Amino acid sequence: MLFPTRAEAQPGPTTSSLSDWSALRQGLFSNLLNPKTGAFFVTVMPQFLMTGDSSLRLVVMVAAFEVMLLVWLTAYGHGVSRLGRTGSGLRVRRAMTRLSGAVLIGLGARLAFERR
Repeated sequence: MLFPTRAEAQPGPTTSSLSDWSALRQGLFSNLLNPKTGAFFVTVMPQFLMTGDSSLRLVVMVAAFEVMLLVWLTAYGHGVSRLGRTGSGLRVRRAMTRLSGAVLIGLGARLAFERR
């Protein structure tokens, strides 16, 4: 065959297995080196602290935030992983791409026609 068909030209997605410890280490470094995390704590946390609060209160607040973040990201990652393994994952991805594109176009149009 001189020209490959569309199915032959695009190889399927490759999956690489990541050990649990490797995934944890990668996520931890990603979170610790993310400047948005630091910006969040510098801008949001002072609203919940008062002068004279014990440092234990700050530690409990940060720990509660980290637990909520860990639960949310674990559930999100699990859901996305399971959806990616199903046949509907591609349809959902296409629908989300179209929806987000329409939202961005709509926001751009609103900004373009906004009067000052």
